[in-house]
Amino acid sequence: MKKIVMKICTGTMCHVLGGAELPEMAKDLQIRYQGKLSVKGASCMGHCKEKENRPPFIEIDGFVLNDVTKESIVEYLDEQFGYDREE
Repeated sequence: MKKIVMKICTGTMCHVLGGAELPEMAKDLQIRYQGKLSVKGASCMGHCKEKENRPPFIEIDGFVLNDVTKESIVEYLDEQFGYDREE
């Protein structure tokens, strides 16, 4: 099974606007998804230049999510992996 690749923007805007805690959750996510997820940090990905987007950003297999929280990341990944939210 191919791993899903998640990149967490670690640029200044993302860090200041709520993303500082996101890199810390990488180990928890890798445990939760049992080796199906590869998590990487990325210096500024440039998505904040697009006016309709709001930091912090992550990119999952090329799909950009903006204004993310730990909860919204888990919700999105649960959908991708077919996990039942009631578990």
